[in-house]
Amino acid sequence: MEHILDAGYSKGLFPGTSAYGLLISVPLEGKVNYKHTLHVGYDELAHVVNLNMKIWPTEQRSPEDSKSATKWSTTCQPSELIDSFEHFLNEHPDWSRAARNT
Repeated sequence: MEHILDAGYSKGLFPGTSAYGLLISVPLEGKVNYKHTLHVGYDELAHVVNLNMKIWPTEQRSPEDSKSATKWSTTCQPSELIDSFEHFLNEHPDWSRAARNT
């Protein structure tokens, strides 16, 4: 979250918390767009960070749709989180445009 604020990405991306981590989205009407989110979570047992971008087919976000909704994911060490997030932005032009205002 600190990197998003420091890099100025919060002007185009909307970070919010969920029960199990950080949700980031390109906002829809000034709010988190729950149909199109990047979830960042820390696995305390494995000591790794999981990043999962999901595009849900419906507003209900049913558990049955979770696997097919996952469009991008990676796991990294906490020290690699910023690089992994920047890689995500580079791989997804719509997110990059929103974050970097390009």
